[in-house]
Amino acid sequence: MFFEDPHVARQHEADIQLLERAARIHTAYAMCVNDPVCAHRRADGYARRIGEGRERGK
Repeated sequence: MFFEDPHVARQHEADIQLLERAARIHTAYAMCVNDPVCAHRRADGYARRIGEGRERGK
């Protein structure tokens, strides 16, 4: 997960834009979120899935 301040100039703008375009395609591995609340929900969801996998022995 990456957080950014939209009010600050970004040194590597081209690289960041490429990452953002790639992350906008929502998959099980990547997605683009715009706020900490959304990011926290996604992180909690992934943590639950990891915990469920461990309980099943995966």
